[in-house]
Amino acid sequence: MVVRRLASQCHMRAAPSCQSGRHEKLKAMIRKVQYGSGLGVNNLPGRDPRPPGQKLAICVQDMGRAIDLALEKLKPADVILVAPCSVNAELMRQPCETDVPTTKRRERNVQKGYDICQPILAQLETAYRKLAAEKGVRFVSLLNVVSPENLPDGLHPNDEGQRQIAAVITPFLLEKAKPGKLAPARR
Repeated sequence: MVVRRLASQCHMRAAPSCQSGRHEKLKAMIRKVQYGSGLGVNNLPGRDPRPPGQKLAICVQDMGRAIDLALEKLKPADVILVAPCSVNAELMRQPCETDVPTTKRRERNVQKGYDICQPILAQLETAYRKLAAEKGVRFVSLLNVVSPENLPDGLHPNDEGQRQIAAVITPFLLEKAKPGKLAPARR
């Protein structure tokens, strides 16, 4: 995932600090940080018949390759590995009585097998943290950052969920992290 896109989705439209001087400081940092990457929920659905451990290993292997490619052109400090957000499987399995489109998205997410991803996401976060340390790149975890109620379809964050993501990512982008420094996961 390109950090510029991530920042525009999370920070620029959702974070209340956009009006402050932090906005310009963040844009300058984004110009410096060139690449962030994350493989997660879309790579782990239950409809994939492979065992969870195999899916996890493939994600980590593919991420390692992506980081290696990035490191051919960038410094380790300019690469950020992002562990994905949690899912709300319980909500995903419930109809939304006030919103038919949300109910359909929830049903589709269950059909795709996203409702069984949460345990694998926790393992993926641990594996990505280790991979980031091995590769000497920066790491930030979004696991358990978005409150369950801010995942209306059980998978995708709403505007408040985007603000929660921005609250974690914005300071991380603004800090002068050393290569391999691990950002604390919020739990």
